[in-house]
Amino acid sequence: MYASERGSWPFEPFANNGLFSVIAGYQQHHPRVLSLNAGHYTLSELAKAVNNENILRVHKDGFLLSYPLQILPGASLSVESTTLYLAAYSGAALINRGDFQLNSASLTVWQGDRAPSSVPNYRPFFVAWAGSRTWLLDSHLDRLGYNAHLSRGVTLTRSKDQPATDAIPQLLVRNSRFSDMTTAIDLNSADALIEQAVFDGSRHYGVDAADSRVSISASQFNAASLNSLIRVTGSSDMSVSGCRLDRAAKHGIEWLSTTGSLVMRDSVITRAGGHAITVAESEHGKSGPLVLQGNVLARNGKSGLNLENFTSAVLRDNTFSANDDYAISYRNEQDDPESELLLQGNRFMQSAEPALRTQNVSRLALLDNRFSLDSVNQKLVAGDLEPYQSSISQEIFKYGCYVEVVRPVSGPGLKVLSDRTDDSQRCVRSDS
Repeated sequence: MYASERGSWPFEPFANNGLFSVIAGYQQHHPRVLSLNAGHYTLSELAKAVNNENILRVHKDGFLLSYPLQILPGASLSVESTTLYLAAYSGAALINRGDFQLNSASLTVWQGDRAPSSVPNYRPFFVAWAGSRTWLLDSHLDRLGYNAHLSRGVTLTRSKDQPATDAIPQLLVRNSRFSDMTTAIDLNSADALIEQAVFDGSRHYGVDAADSRVSISASQFNAASLNSLIRVTGSSDMSVSGCRLDRAAKHGIEWLSTTGSLVMRDSVITRAGGHAITVAESEHGKSGPLVLQGNVLARNGKSGLNLENFTSAVLRDNTFSANDDYAISYRNEQDDPESELLLQGNRFMQSAEPALRTQNVSRLALLDNRFSLDSVNQKLVAGDLEPYQSSISQEIFKYGCYVEVVRPVSGPGLKVLSDRTDDSQRCVRSDS
């Protein structure tokens, strides 16, 4: 292994995070890595080929790896129906540039009875570079990662030194569990498909995605002790369906986006310390749409949905219940003629504050929503909408109308429109 020569980029996590000193505490020579140059190996085949117990040996119910292991392009490693222990005291880690499969197996950490690591809180990790493919199937990953760049758990990324022709790193997770990870899955310019996964007790994030394409379905996120359960940044496109997100120190989902989109369907977010979902554009007007359909956002420490300096959001058939702030808060620092919020078929129940607060939103449409207001809190709306509460409430509750609130191109204030004509005592529906 080398830290500064040409071609050393695969060892960036070791060079930047001081891990060569950890390796040197175990290896009595210039730090070395075990590399798979070509061919396909199972773990038992690899142990036989290496034939060096100081590097890889039988241990407990599986094998103990004491060196960093690099899978090069054209090579593959399968860990099936066994446990792979990564020795923390020797700086062990997995570096994937080829193909890696964990199938009906476990990947975990072995602290051992040796002297502790020279880097505080060091735990082994997995990093996969552009050109790689990683499958985690019916498996358990436990206690991986510490809070350092590219070393937080399972990381997929592209190095600036890799050729542009190297394919986007790919990850498939199916029916697998991640427990006590620093960040379970850390994605940078990657593609990931995550199905039927369980994330238990992440320290920072369950999934942290930057400039990536991610689909998460039928998965469960249980507790993030320091940050949010899911964070999405940059030009990421993320789809979340049929998931449950429970107990985050910060937010259920945190979307800080310049471009990209977020679609969430048929999922539950509950007991987040902050907002269930918080969205903020770092460059206003550049982000794609936010679509929420059929979700339950309940009992969170702040709002069900918090939108800041955002453009377009569509919410259909969601339930907002017992959140400790507004059900929905949508605020822009300045007027934006393209900012719009469509609410259709949603249910609003027992928020500690008014159901809806807006600031500098140009168009708000309310269609077939149901409001169950707490008797102590009679306010329906706040912010820019508050002076129009009487008009909005009358059209919704008295006449059962669709309501649209728009900001005129010229002139101050807002205009409340409905599908009730003149002095009619009922609304005219286009489908009636």
